[in-house]
Amino acid sequence: MTLLSLPPLRRLRFAALAALMAALLPAHADVINVSSFVLGAGRPQVAPIVGATTPTFPCGTACQYAGVSNIGADAGYLMAPEPYTASTWPPVYAAGLPSVGSVSETLTVPAPPAGMVADGGSVGVARQASVQYDWSPVPGGTRVLGVQTWKGGSGIATVCITIRVTPTADKKAHFLEFVVPRSLRQQLEAWNLLPGTNQPTSLPTTQMQARSAVDVYADGMPVWSGESASLAPPGWSSLGADSLVLDWGPALDESRVTLFLGALPVGVPRTISLIFRTDLRVIAGTCLTANTWGATYQRCDTRREALSLPSLLSSNGGPLQFVSYRPDVRIFTL
Repeated sequence: MTLLSLPPLRRLRFAALAALMAALLPAHADVINVSSFVLGAGRPQVAPIVGATTPTFPCGTACQYAGVSNIGADAGYLMAPEPYTASTWPPVYAAGLPSVGSVSETLTVPAPPAGMVADGGSVGVARQASVQYDWSPVPGGTRVLGVQTWKGGSGIATVCITIRVTPTADKKAHFLEFVVPRSLRQQLEAWNLLPGTNQPTSLPTTQMQARSAVDVYADGMPVWSGESASLAPPGWSSLGADSLVLDWGPALDESRVTLFLGALPVGVPRTISLIFRTDLRVIAGTCLTANTWGATYQRCDTRREALSLPSLLSSNGGPLQFVSYRPDVRIFTL
């Protein structure tokens, strides 16, 4: 389908939406001006443009933080696999929030037939939804949210980070800087080798929907969004592709984004929320088996939809704080 093939009204709406996204997301801009959404009226972006060497000042006592992790999993193909499990509820604002709450739900994986071993390859064998978080900025910490299925199933995983800003100086330029989570999608269809050859063969899923998304809101208004979806509708068939991949907005690739919120008035609170979410639904009941090195392996459709998570919400002043380290999510002023 092309833009010209759309009906005139839909074509007009599509063009208007594309123009809006282009205005919000300049192709090569490091700093995006979203002040009109935050203040109700746009403010010119302050000079100088924020760069790697520009002196900046942390939000300090003007900012308070809250966060919650939420997951749910089910063996069926569900849009909303309840009940949901939250890390803390209700979330409470505090002076600093150095970690994201870890929470998980693991379901029983159907046992393979007697004498067989379940083989999920590099994806693994599991049915779960989880948020795993180690706050340390040093390498090696596990910081990821995601859903994994085996022979079907469904799940959701969400993390919300909220920062409430109450400026202490009038008309001071405020910025939100964050690292975009990276998409960590993995999939492996049921497969084996054709008898007498090294040629692999596989079975497509019956039905599948996977999605990862990042949304940023200022007082409930969307100011930044990026999404990647993988779809296999019933009857899907395409040579060389087990699904249809649709990406919207900026890539989920761990790039660093700075949003100019505007010159905020003193004493008026603003609420900035970052929502990271994944969901996955699969119907794929048929497995394949293979004999290798004296063992019989059961290979079923196994998938993982996941996102990386920011390293730190705010500098906590602890022993692992580095002079050159910048938190992955922060509010700062010039």
